Amino acid sequence: MGKTLFAVSTAALMVSFVAGWAVSDSHARVAEAATVQVDTFKMMTSAKQMPSEHFADYSFVFAAN
Repeated sequence: MGKTLFAVSTAALMVSFVAGWAVSDSHARVAEAATVQVDTFKMMTSAKQMPSEHFADYSFVFAAN
């Protein structure tokens, strides 16, 4: 009984998702001329006053004999 109920509810959920996707009337479109390209190399080379983190590294300690 439990497996049948699970299968029926899964099938109904899948059908409702497909129906909602097929019926959706979204008119949002991206204009082809509005493509923006980001020059990552220029961003990395022209960055100024970036925050930096300073800490004391005590991970390498000499052991006394």
